[in-house]
Amino acid sequence: MPVNVITIKWGDRYGSHYVNRLYAGVQRNLSAAFRFVCFTDNSQGIRPEVEVYPLPEISLEGATHFTNGRKLGLFHSGIGNLEGPCLYFDLDVIIVRSIDCFFEYMPGEFCVCREWLPPNKRLFYKLFNNPIGVNTSIFRFEANLMQFVIDRMNEELQTLKNINLEQRWVAHVVGEQVNWWPSEWVSSFKHRRPIYPLSFFWPPVLPHRTRVMVFNGPLKPSHAVTGNFELSPRRVCRSAQWAVQHWID
Repeated sequence: MPVNVITIKWGDRYGSHYVNRLYAGVQRNLSAAFRFVCFTDNSQGIRPEVEVYPLPEISLEGATHFTNGRKLGLFHSGIGNLEGPCLYFDLDVIIVRSIDCFFEYMPGEFCVCREWLPPNKRLFYKLFNNPIGVNTSIFRFEANLMQFVIDRMNEELQTLKNINLEQRWVAHVVGEQVNWWPSEWVSSFKHRRPIYPLSFFWPPVLPHRTRVMVFNGPLKPSHAVTGNFELSPRRVCRSAQWAVQHWID
């Protein structure tokens, strides 16, 4: 049975080329047979190899303030004819090396990225014994076994009011069942960019063990390809050859 790679696209923030390039990155870097499933409200321009399904229905009445709340719909049982392991990617990632390990690691368990924090905030969390949250740019779960993530939204409305990101809700609900991807597999682009003003002169670094680069910030794959000097000075980056090489159809 093929494994599942899934993503979600809604609105006009990302064009169809983000879906197509994510598919191409998976095709180049996954040796197992796979289905690539995109849940979207607009399938125009998406390459035919991608299986397209409507956005999963989800009531966000208790969490209208959530950022990326649509992503929670992926935990619905019965969507997209999914069975077995499902590996989710945000659209704004670049796959640079084999991702076979993301299916081989801790099979059957829920796995996700650990939240990236600057050193000062990480120290603050440690001193005050605050748990480090999750980053849902890449996660894996077993199809039809995660409905409880949505169901508990209706059971804990008071808790929802104090949570403003879907990934923090996931961290709250999954709790001790969470398993972290090895940190060397996934890198955050905004933490791999040279600090300002060195970012004017040196391109972003690709660590030699990184398999997927996550763009969890204002800079996106397109900026890594072309370079960016138009946002605030602290978001400056030069073109990175590894991005030019890997963010392709």
